[in-house]
Amino acid sequence: MKNLVYLITLAATVLLASCDELTDKIEIGINTFIDADFPVISQNAMTMELKSTEVSNDVYGFIGGGSFTLADIPELKKYMENLRSIAAEKGSIVKFSGVSDGNKILSLKLKFGMELTPGTEPVMITAFDYSGELLTKLGEISYLSDTWAPILIGALDANRDKTFIVKVEGTSNFKINSTVKVKIPVKVTAAPL
Repeated sequence: MKNLVYLITLAATVLLASCDELTDKIEIGINTFIDADFPVISQNAMTMELKSTEVSNDVYGFIGGGSFTLADIPELKKYMENLRSIAAEKGSIVKFSGVSDGNKILSLKLKFGMELTPGTEPVMITAFDYSGELLTKLGEISYLSDTWAPILIGALDANRDKTFIVKVEGTSNFKINSTVKVKIPVKVTAAPL
């Protein structure tokens, strides 16, 4: 009888230890997006000098920005305490909507920073700085590149509880008064609830 109690106790201990190890190894994969929309407005027009004495059309500087946190993503709210990793997937895009044919973005820079003290400008890190023409296609101007997203997502993964500030700035051949969408596909792993 003592042996039977001992065997039952031993079996229960092994089973419970195995369940804990199994729970540590089980992961939930969530495919979602870091998705932020914010306004962008033009600043004063400037005249760009070309080679020799030619003068180009007016060029407008623009700026815009916003903030987001991981807790803003509906699919992740219930997993916030159980997140294990966040990785950028292919398909990152910065998109300007509501633009007319012939409009161009001439340069585009995206910067981000973590808000450490509310109301204080964070140290900004440049995720990308693109120089070249981005043309209008079907009422939108898009910048597609996967090279910059891992920089932002890596910082977000390392600082999951922080609010992130994102800013875009650049130049265009038109006055921008639009919304810019920053959309980054991500794969999130979490422990089961």
